[in-house]
Amino acid sequence: MVRSLVLALILLFVTPAEAQEQFRDPDLGDGIVEGSATRENIWLLGQTRKVVRFERMTGRRDVVAENVIDILADEGRLWVISQANEQSVEVRDLRRTDPPVTLSLAKSGHGEVLGLFAALDASSPSILTQRQVLTPDGVRWRRQGLAGALDAHPSVIVLAGQTLYVGYSRGEWGGGLRAVDVATGTVGFVTEQGAQSCDGRLSPECDPVVGAFVDPIEPDCAIVGSGLAHLGISFGDVYRVCGAMIRTTFSTPTPSQRDGWMIAPQPWPLHGLYRAPGGWVGVSRDRYFRSVNGRVSERALPRFSQWSGLSISEEQDDVLFIVSACCWGSVDNPTLHRVLALPIDP
Repeated sequence: MVRSLVLALILLFVTPAEAQEQFRDPDLGDGIVEGSATRENIWLLGQTRKVVRFERMTGRRDVVAENVIDILADEGRLWVISQANEQSVEVRDLRRTDPPVTLSLAKSGHGEVLGLFAALDASSPSILTQRQVLTPDGVRWRRQGLAGALDAHPSVIVLAGQTLYVGYSRGEWGGGLRAVDVATGTVGFVTEQGAQSCDGRLSPECDPVVGAFVDPIEPDCAIVGSGLAHLGISFGDVYRVCGAMIRTTFSTPTPSQRDGWMIAPQPWPLHGLYRAPGGWVGVSRDRYFRSVNGRVSERALPRFSQWSGLSISEEQDDVLFIVSACCWGSVDNPTLHRVLALPIDP
């Protein structure tokens, strides 16, 4: 059934839910955007644009960066790009004490800075703006203009081969996936059109991108997750994207009975997809899907405990789960929280 038609029918029966509570943290604000974890520390980027480091042994927390645009964990480094002033940004590694690299963006026609992505054979990551790709080249930055401007606030940025995949997550408004050729600057949608609206894969109008990373088996490809739960409809899909080719590698199953949030049984939603040892972990509603060597198992989310102001799990499947925002639910139904999955890096 076409998703857009089902949405119209569901609007007749579903009323808005009243949230029970809100996520609040003195340093992170109303939610956690993303993070990284090792055996010793956890780093979390909050909606306040601050990065907070937590010592896992003691629970001590310290604000280690402010005015942050993006963070990137890459090969034992934890890069952060911060707004230094109106005309420049700074890039530095939070796991080392090296001085930051400052980049002036004055009068460059770059548009808004979108984030970082890992660059091959470079001592620091590359930067993506709405109109440029900036790649480190010794003590300078090589600038490649884009043929078209990218939208602000992407959900993911990942380089696979010579293609930069930029995903967007706009909930019920879709998002989709863009492909940028880093050599030429050409920009295009990666999508497969269906017979009707929302029938194709990675539709910009209907499919939010909730995670992406380089495929460890096919490094010129990306593993991309898309999913949504909205007004009684939910779905979750994991794709292998190689250039313009899209292959479905996993779709979340449909429970035999509705779970209290769906009018009729629907596939489990996928709210986040993360690289993890041996594969990936996809977070859903009160459960997660773990892929190891191509085999996917469905498991219940672990129990959460209060620790240093966070709701956090014990390690499970080499992953930490952290409540990152609140809420879904009403006074008549259990509250559901957004959950962030952090694979444990070396």
